[in-house]
Amino acid sequence: MTVSTFVQESRRGELATLIIDNALGRAEIALFGAHVLSFTPHHDNRQRLWLSPHADLSGKKPIRGGVPLCWPWFSNDHGREQGELPSHGFLRSQIWSLTDTEQKDETTTVTLTPDHTRSDGFDYSADVTLTVTVGRELEVALTTTNTGKEAFTFNAALHTYFNVDNIAETRLEGLTGKYKDKVSNWAEVETPSPYTFSRETDRIHLDKAEQTTLCMNAHQTLIRHYGHDSIVVWNPWGSAASISDMDAFGYKHMLCVETAITQGAVLQPLDSRTLKQIVA
Repeated sequence: MTVSTFVQESRRGELATLIIDNALGRAEIALFGAHVLSFTPHHDNRQRLWLSPHADLSGKKPIRGGVPLCWPWFSNDHGREQGELPSHGFLRSQIWSLTDTEQKDETTTVTLTPDHTRSDGFDYSADVTLTVTVGRELEVALTTTNTGKEAFTFNAALHTYFNVDNIAETRLEGLTGKYKDKVSNWAEVETPSPYTFSRETDRIHLDKAEQTTLCMNAHQTLIRHYGHDSIVVWNPWGSAASISDMDAFGYKHMLCVETAITQGAVLQPLDSRTLKQIVA
């Protein structure tokens, strides 16, 4: 079914999806989790996002790869015992609705809203929208608005899995200062230069860099960040073998570079905050 000239309804596995295809680029978004599954600009036809070939597309668990949404907490930072509440919040495991489409020049924008934003672990009034703009670049913007009468604190992330040719030959540029290293019991470590990868990586950079770049042998992927207080870098390396929806060697072709709020953003009544990532 055609929603508009450049937006069509489709399916991927058991999931309802939207395919956006215009003069400049093509993307697919699952309504389950408002999850961007793929993005390919037409000028080079290079897939920017990595989606696990073993990703669960049944709508029964979060999708491994693409751009998962984390809200209103990041990881298991929800104040409860680990496992008591879903990791990364509850927006990525519900069906979102398409509420608007807009064509401007050669770009296409869709707006999606979740079924609900109040659940166990977050008892506040909030509106959340995701806008995805597809053109020569991919723009993903998650906006939170406090619609209640009291302030609340939340975390969020655009947990993007980037497609890389070979992680051992990939370099990340644009980050400086210290990061918190989850693999080393949260030790504070200086950002390496050059920033390359040879082992499991799980790092929260408190550097508010506005731009990072994935450098590979033949090409680069440019990432711009807005509204964040940190950038998370993750690759499971050998631990991928223990992840049920990921191939044991899938880590060789992906790197998560996440635009994130991990330090707690306070939102006053009627205020909004937008977390945005642009991929080129």
